[in-house]
Amino acid sequence: MGDPRFRLEGNLQALAVGFDQTARSVEEPGILRHWNIVTGRELSRLALSDLEIHWRFSADGQWLASAADDWTLWSVTTGDAIYTRRPNSWVTALAFGRKGDWLATGHDNGQVQLWDARQGKLIRCWQAGEAAIVCLCFSPEGNTLAIGDAARQLHLWNVSMGLWQCSWLGHTDHVTSLTWHPQGRFLVSTGWDTTARLWDAKTGDCLYVLNGHADQVQAAAFSARQSLLATVDSEHVIRIWDPFHGKVVARWHGHTRDVTQLAFAPDGRWLLSGGSDGRLLLWDVRTGRPAGPSSEGQLTGMRLATHPSGQWVAANTGGRTVHFWQMGDGRQLAGTTMPSDATALAYAPDGQLLAVGLARGVVEIVDGRSGVARCRLELHRTRVSQVRFHPTEPLLASSGGADGYLALWRLDQSDPILLIPDAVGRGFIEDFAFVPGTSLIVSVGLDAMTVDGMDGWMKLWNYGQPSLAAEAALGARRVAVHPEGTLAAVALLDDTIGLLELPSLKLVAEIAGHAGLVTALAFPRHGQWFVSAGEDGTLRWWSPTGKPLATVELDLPIRDLVHLDERGGLLTAHANGAIFFLDTSNQVARV
Repeated sequence: MGDPRFRLEGNLQALAVGFDQTARSVEEPGILRHWNIVTGRELSRLALSDLEIHWRFSADGQWLASAADDWTLWSVTTGDAIYTRRPNSWVTALAFGRKGDWLATGHDNGQVQLWDARQGKLIRCWQAGEAAIVCLCFSPEGNTLAIGDAARQLHLWNVSMGLWQCSWLGHTDHVTSLTWHPQGRFLVSTGWDTTARLWDAKTGDCLYVLNGHADQVQAAAFSARQSLLATVDSEHVIRIWDPFHGKVVARWHGHTRDVTQLAFAPDGRWLLSGGSDGRLLLWDVRTGRPAGPSSEGQLTGMRLATHPSGQWVAANTGGRTVHFWQMGDGRQLAGTTMPSDATALAYAPDGQLLAVGLARGVVEIVDGRSGVARCRLELHRTRVSQVRFHPTEPLLASSGGADGYLALWRLDQSDPILLIPDAVGRGFIEDFAFVPGTSLIVSVGLDAMTVDGMDGWMKLWNYGQPSLAAEAALGARRVAVHPEGTLAAVALLDDTIGLLELPSLKLVAEIAGHAGLVTALAFPRHGQWFVSAGEDGTLRWWSPTGKPLATVELDLPIRDLVHLDERGGLLTAHANGAIFFLDTSNQVARV
C-alpha cells in the first residue's frame, strides 16, 4: 500500500548512482535492486544472500562485494556469485579501487588485505593497528587507502607497496565513514562525536571541524562536480556544506529514521539518500527539494486501525501524519498532521471517530474519514501507549505509558470519568483491553526497575465499581481478549504467548513458536482462533487452547496487525515502514 516508487523492504546497506540515470541498492536481507532515478521505478530485483553484514559497490557499478566471516564478489548485472574467499579473520570493512580491479578488506584483528578483485588472488596484507578496522576508502587516483579503526585512529597507506604513510587521531568517539574529495587532496571523516572533520591528506592537519550535528554523524558524500559535502546525523537531517569555509549552506528534512547511505549522481545534480525508514529520497541539489516521489502519502506506520466496515484504514507514518486509505483501490482519502508523533490509533465502533494517542501525552479525537479535529483530551504526562474504544459502551480508554495512568473518558466530557493510577504497578503500561460483556479492563506492562531487570504485572480492573479484581505477576507487551471475555492472550518477554483465564488471570497455557518477541495479537470476532505476529517476521494462527494451526513467513519484523474481515484479510505493519495487505483465506480455511 502507498507509493511503490523508491520503496525498500529492509535496512539499506549499500547505494550507488550511475551515469545512466539509474541507481543500485542493497538492503537486508541481501536484496539487490536497480532503479530509474528519474521515475523512481524499480527496474529489477535479485535476491543474493542473507548471510552477509557488509556490502560495497565498485565505482563503475559492475561489481558488488559482500562480507562477514568470508567475502564474495558478485556480478551486479546477473546477480551471480563469481567467487568466495575465506580469510583468517572476520571481515569488518570493504572498499573497491577506482577501476574496480582492487578490493581492500578490513578485519577485526586490525589487518588490511589487498585483493585482485578480478581473479580473487591476495596481493598483500599488512597490519594497520591492533583495533578492528571499521571503514576503508580508496583515493580517487587509486594508490592511497584511508583506514579508520575502532580506536578512532585514521591511517593512510600506499597500497601499491603496502607502506604506511601517516596516522592521526581526532574523533573522540566511534568513526563511522571516510570519503575523499574528488581531487584526492582532502579527506572527510564522520563520527559519533557530533562532528565531521576535513583533513589535509598530505599533512594530516584537520582543516575544519564541521559541528552542529546531532550526537551521531552517520555518513558523508562529496559531489564530484561541486565542492559540496553532504552529511547526515542521527536526527535524520541532511546537511549540505561548503567544507572549505566550514559553513552549512542547506538543511534537508525528509527521512523519519536513520539515514546510513548518501550518494551523489556523477553530474552532481542529484543526491540519493536512504537508510532504515523504508524509502530512498532523491534530492535536487539546486533546489534542495525531493525530486523523486513525494514522501507524503506513504504508509510507513507502526500503528494501524481499520474502520469497522473494513473499507478503509488509518495508519501513522512514523511521525506526526495520520493517513486514511480506501481498501478497495488503495486510494488515499485524507491525511492529517498531529501536534506531535502519533503513537496509538483506534476507531470508534460506529467508525465516526478516530482516537489518536500522541507522544506528548494528548489524545486527539478526529473525524474517522477526513481527519478533521473534533476534540482533545489532555491528561497524560508521557507518551500515550494505547487507546481503545469500548465495543458497546460510549467509552474510550487511554494509557500514559510511563506515567502509569489508565484513564476512562466519555467524549462529551473534558475530564476523565475514572483515573486508575499505577495500572500495572509501578511499571510502564504497554497495552490494555476491555473484556466484552463485563465492566472489566485488563492492563499489561513491564517494570524495568525490578531486580531481574525486566518483569511486570497484569492487572484486571473493575471500572463499574472501581476496584482491583485480579492480578498476576507477569510482565507482558501485548494483550488480546477473546470475544466471549473468558480468555486473554498475552505476549510474554521470553518470546512465548501466555493464555490466561478471565476473570481469575490464571495462567492455563504458555505456547512457543516465535523465534523473537511477539509484537501483536488479535482475535477475530468469531473467536475460533487468534493470530500472533513477531520480530521473526511470521504470522501464526493458534486455537484458543494454544494448538498451532498455521504459519505464514513474511521475513520482515512485524509491529502491528489488524483483521479486515472474517474471510482472512489482514493488514500488517513492519519495522521498515511497509504495510502489507494479506489475503490469508487459505490459512483460515485450513484452520
